[in-house]
Amino acid sequence: MVRAVPPLVAVGCGITSPALACGVCSLGMVDLFLPPALLWFLLPLSWFVAMGAASSLLGLRLAGQPGVLGSIGLTLAAFLTGAMVLGPLASAPLILPPAYAFLRAVWMGAPDLSGRPRRVLLAIGTAHLLAIAAGVAILIHTQLTRTDSAYICQWPDTALGRSKFRDLRVLEPASLPQYRYIAEHASGPLVGDAADRLAEIGNPSEDDPVLDRALGRNAADSDLAGRIVMARRRLDQRSRIESPRPAPRG
Repeated sequence: MVRAVPPLVAVGCGITSPALACGVCSLGMVDLFLPPALLWFLLPLSWFVAMGAASSLLGLRLAGQPGVLGSIGLTLAAFLTGAMVLGPLASAPLILPPAYAFLRAVWMGAPDLSGRPRRVLLAIGTAHLLAIAAGVAILIHTQLTRTDSAYICQWPDTALGRSKFRDLRVLEPASLPQYRYIAEHASGPLVGDAADRLAEIGNPSEDDPVLDRALGRNAADSDLAGRIVMARRRLDQRSRIESPRPAPRG
């Protein structure tokens, strides 16, 4: 699910372009510091549309909140802008009108928000606050447990993901476990990049099985499978060259 975030945004937009790549890079940048970025991107849109529908169905006038059609239009515009350029920054302002209406519903002093309207707004707001609480729990867990290799696998096509992969070379050979994780869990050209590094600094006893599993996962991609096979051959050849020859007897 985590690695499906960039394709999910692409499918949602129905486009693939350099502009979309900017949006995915923005999501990746936010996700480095505030995971899960996709939740923070979509949650304001969901709350805004839900409150727009409630205002139309209940005949409410909420500050800054259009009816259902206006809310859908603004949400679609924010979604496209976020997916193409700004990421979660495009949707963040839309959380303000529903959050304000929720606070007014919680505060009993709002005479226009009583009875059924108040219960509906409280239910919508509470559901989204629970989603925020779950997001905060995910954020804390992710920041405590996610490795650089896991981040690279999640955001392989972003500038930050590629930069972090290049940074692994500075740490070699200590970054060998990271390359192994990427080879086994990533997809696309990134697997080949990790396999190439294993061929250069790995050892057959540990990395031949890793490359075999990577080959099994990517056998349908002939180009990538060929890269993995060549990496395995280079690893074995380098190992034979570097292995000390037995001393002659006598």
